[in-house]
Amino acid sequence: SISLCSPSLVAMRLPVATLPVVTGIAGLLYAAGATLLTLKFALDAWRVFTANGRESEDAAAKRLFGFSIIWLFGMLALVLVERAAHLPTLMGPL
Repeated sequence: SISLCSPSLVAMRLPVATLPVVTGIAGLLYAAGATLLTLKFALDAWRVFTANGRESEDAAAKRLFGFSIIWLFGMLALVLVERAAHLPTLMGPL
């Protein structure tokens, strides 16, 4: 079975997280912030995937869950800040 924290599923998160840049919805601020947030998410997911023992796996999973909420809020906040500041996008709308 495939875990939600498997490296292959986590590796897909960065290209998906940067889709707003490719589609012209977001710009450089979002691209940088999304990359940093997603790399932190991937690191936390890797810790869950490689945890040894039930207690360390549970602790890592709880940290990942907590950060996933911050990640989601952060992604939305980046788009909102860019739009409110009228920052340019990196690509025109498709």
